[in-house]
Amino acid sequence: MRVLPNLLVAAWSLLILGSLFLTYMMPAGEDRVARAWDRIEVFLTWQGVAVLVALIAALFSWRRKDQRGTQLWWMGWGPLIGNAAIAGFVGLAVLTAKLL
Repeated sequence: MRVLPNLLVAAWSLLILGSLFLTYMMPAGEDRVARAWDRIEVFLTWQGVAVLVALIAALFSWRRKDQRGTQLWWMGWGPLIGNAAIAGFVGLAVLTAKLL
């Protein structure tokens, strides 16, 4: 019963790390704007897949009615909370870039 939450958390972690690693390792191009859009596309694609895995983990935690604060609850809802933190950080970065 605890194998599935472990697999989902591991998959989510690998997707998050993969999005960061693949974005960083993008090859240099002549056009800086095109390279920036390519990086954004790669990052958001992998983050989108990570959100889907996080939603599946949260759905399983919700269906099991895990008590709040338990290890299984955190394994179900933690990835979704992590994705919300990443989205908040990216949103803050975009907002500050627009204002400054």
